[in-house]
Amino acid sequence: MKTFEDIGKKLPYTESDEYLDNLVDQCTENAIRQKQTKPKATYKHLYVIAAAALLVFLLSVTITHFKNNDRQLLADQQVTSPIDQFLDGLSDDEVLALNLYDMEEIPEY
Repeated sequence: MKTFEDIGKKLPYTESDEYLDNLVDQCTENAIRQKQTKPKATYKHLYVIAAAALLVFLLSVTITHFKNNDRQLLADQQVTSPIDQFLDGLSDDEVLALNLYDMEEIPEY
């Protein structure tokens, strides 16, 4: 086995000029071939992704719209309870009297 000192300043391997020319020609031909046969499916993928994003956006807007409409309908349909009707029917003097009402003893049955 050669040691580092035996190799000197030259590289331990060599290539012929013919080999390098062949390698460059093959790489060039391969690059040209790949560019010519490159499919244009990347644009199709972008269109599909854009359509899916638009669909998700429209669905979220529609769902939000219907949720807000449902909340508004519930707010409109609220029925006043009997206690609210009773309190709305009291006069100012009766409301003041409610505050002064005091029950001293709870009857037992």
